Amino acid sequence: KQTEADHSIWIKGAPENKLKIRRGGTGPASPIPQADRDPPPSAMDRLLSKLRSLDAYPKVNEDFYSRTLSGGIITLASSVVMLLLFVSELRLYLHAVTETTLRVDTSRGEQLRINFDVTFPALQCSIISLDAMDISGLEHLDVKHDIFKQRIDAHGKVIATRQDAVGGMKMEKPLQHHGGRLEHNETYCGSCYGAQESDDQCCNTCEDVREAYRKKGWGVSNPDLLDQCKREGFLQSIKDEEGEGCNIYGFIEVNKVAGNFHFAPGKSFQQSNVHVHDLLPFQKDSFNVSHRINKLSFGESFPGVVNPLDGAHWVQHSSYGMYQYFIKVVPTVYTDINERIILSNQFSVTEHFRSSESGRIQALPGVFFFYDLSPIKVTFTEQHVSFLHFLTNVCAIVGVFLHATANDDQSAHSDIWSSRSRLEQPKTSCTIPLSFPLRRFALTKQTPSRRLLPPSHRSRPHFAHRPPPVAHLQAAVMQARRHLTASLSRALTQVPSRSISSTPSLLQTLDPSAPSPHAAGAPPSAGRLAELRRRLQEDTPSLGDFAYSVEVGTRKRPLPKPKWMKETIPGGAKYAAIKAKLRELKLHTVCEEARCPNLGECWSGGETGTATATIMILGDTCTRGCRFCNVKTSRTPPPPDPDEPSNVAHAIASWGLEYIVITSVDRDDLPDQGSGHFAETVQRLKALKPEMLIEALVPDFRGDPSCVEKVATSGLHVFAHNIETVEELQRTVRDHRANFKQSIDVLKMAKEYAPPGTLTKTSIMLGCGETPDQVISTMEKVRAAGVDVITFGQYMRPSKRHMPVSEYVTPEAFDKYRVLGEEMGFRYVASGPMVRSSYKAGEFYIKAMIEADRAKPSAAGSSS
Repeated sequence: KQTEADHSIWIKGAPENKLKIRRGGTGPASPIPQADRDPPPSAMDRLLSKLRSLDAYPKVNEDFYSRTLSGGIITLASSVVMLLLFVSELRLYLHAVTETTLRVDTSRGEQLRINFDVTFPALQCSIISLDAMDISGLEHLDVKHDIFKQRIDAHGKVIATRQDAVGGMKMEKPLQHHGGRLEHNETYCGSCYGAQESDDQCCNTCEDVREAYRKKGWGVSNPDLLDQCKREGFLQSIKDEEGEGCNIYGFIEVNKVAGNFHFAPGKSFQQSNVHVHDLLPFQKDSFNVSHRINKLSFGESFPGVVNPLDGAHWVQHSSYGMYQYFIKVVPTVYTDINERIILSNQFSVTEHFRSSESGRIQALPGVFFFYDLSPIKVTFTEQHVSFLHFLTNVCAIVGVFLHATANDDQSAHSDIWSSRSRLEQPKTSCTIPLSFPLRRFALTKQTPSRRLLPPSHRSRPHFAHRPPPVAHLQAAVMQARRHLTASLSRALTQVPSRSISSTPSLLQTLDPSAPSPHAAGAPPSAGRLAELRRRLQEDTPSLGDFAYSVEVGTRKRPLPKPKWMKETIPGGAKYAAIKAKLRELKLHTVCEEARCPNLGECWSGGETGTATATIMILGDTCTRGCRFCNVKTSRTPPPPDPDEPSNVAHAIASWGLEYIVITSVDRDDLPDQGSGHFAETVQRLKALKPEMLIEALVPDFRGDPSCVEKVATSGLHVFAHNIETVEELQRTVRDHRANFKQSIDVLKMAKEYAPPGTLTKTSIMLGCGETPDQVISTMEKVRAAGVDVITFGQYMRPSKRHMPVSEYVTPEAFDKYRVLGEEMGFRYVASGPMVRSSYKAGEFYIKAMIEADRAKPSAAGSSS
């Protein structure tokens, strides 16, 4: 503090001493009087001081804040992301989450409730019976407990509803027994025709007689010979119901062990330990068991349960047979948020149709459900997330984003500040204009190296691979040239001559051939300055020098397409008509998806006039990801269109094609891998146009024999499955779920299941990196599997993200493989660069059939 007396200043120092400095004085400062010293800090002050030293959030004066545009953008973006994450976390907190656990099922003695609702549009209610049996030997024949039947007409409308009863009201004790046609009265006791179990048993109705016969293991061959059946008009009632259907629904309770239940025509009984259905009374040659499963569940329903058979339907095309569902039941316990426990079951299913036409086994007409129980129990428990867990997640979201965005903002601010600092450096000296543009753009002839780039560019490896556009480079060169010339002119005109003479290295740096100023002995003249400017302009680096200084990495260029791989533009009237029809029905073809080069030739008919097309069913999204295929992929593709078989059949029938190839994507997400869709499409097409030749190019169905059999017996003429490449390159080219052995097994099974005369076919791509020995070895294994037709074609890369072409195989090499295949015994070999799996399929098949027909008369003549 300053006093008025001596104009001195008191400076506070240590608490023990205060110095007094006098203005203008030079003598030593005198000690501060004791009365003017500050009092020592108290214990509370010392405590507060220590607490202040622990402050982890030091305060900065608002005058020192620097707010930038980049910081505002980063803050806004981070706030939006934090808000979205907060809303997501809040939603999880407000809604219950389901926890899933698996454990061994230790329950015993429980009952399994089966709920069903099945519609048979071509079977009358009077002939359908329901039976259930399990592996313990327990049987429920002609179950009537809690079963309802609804008669429906041809349009699906309900005619009448009845509930089957078990037993009936007891009759009075009979007074007489007879088997004649007596008038019905209260004391009437009908004869059981030798099937009664006791002397006082009566059979007053046709149903009673049939039940007594069933218990004896007998069959009723002619109901008209039974008085009760004739009086009730049993056969006449069946004829009256001709053309009607039946909707049967209800539930049954069985033991919780493996077993089956089935819907079949006729009364069932046991004869010699064999389950038999009496079909004689109906006097029919065939039964149509087409059906639709409206609902099928095992146990009580719970939230989120999915019953895969709800809404499933099947249409019978052969005379009759046995349709089987194989079900795996998984016990399930569901505990909701209110701790209410639901004991239920989930299930998975596969299906198979056993036709009576195969001749291998006598198939009972009906719909059979074979179920087995899993030893693992699934437990679902609903629960809420705790508030502390929610609060912890929210704090973690906010903290992580604040820290991350702070670092991003600091980095962005540092980059912008350093760039601005370099750009705003003064350009009045001679050194800055010379060094700045050269270092920034690497404009030099002598040393085209990355060491001339500034540090900010050295840390960016993509700079060497992505040079700036040419227009920007030209502008940069011109700007650097103007900077150099203008700055040098100002410097040489403004700097005194003694300064130039004292720094002889300046001129020598700009022009090594120029004489030293010391030798000249005088300042540069106007002519010398003009000469220096001219030489400077001539020596300025050009755009080519800059492009040369940029390091460009080497990349492997794709192989050029040879001349024999030229493609023709598709066209023609038939081609245009087929394409328009495809767009109208929203159908997909492999010809277009794979960009086949033979599309126009196949659709229009080519030289022989045999028009061929390849239709892709089951959608356009595959569940597998092969490295050569251009089809879209997804783990969960859309479900198949149930009307697709009908649409495809009608479309193909209207095109005027002689030969059709039906193929599909892989559908590992479906229970039957899509085989049922294949079979239904073929059968519908054969019904509309029986003379058409059909080839099915199928996936491997994961080697499932039932799926292969379903397609092979559907009525097709050629069963095709592509192995794609040699055995050694399967894992490199195809999806990991496909392999060579599995494909060979599929072709073998097709040969076994298909009717005689059905051809098997496969295809191999060349140019994937295989060797001739590997190709020959693969051909031998394919021929050993009984394959009739094999095709070879050049692999073409669909896009840059697919597997590159290893080589382009010459036409001469393709011809050698064709000759070799014919020598091995293949009935037909199509081999060429432009050949695809379905290329000229119709021509081959028609020619083969013509040759076979020509051979038959000659063989007959020689035998005669």
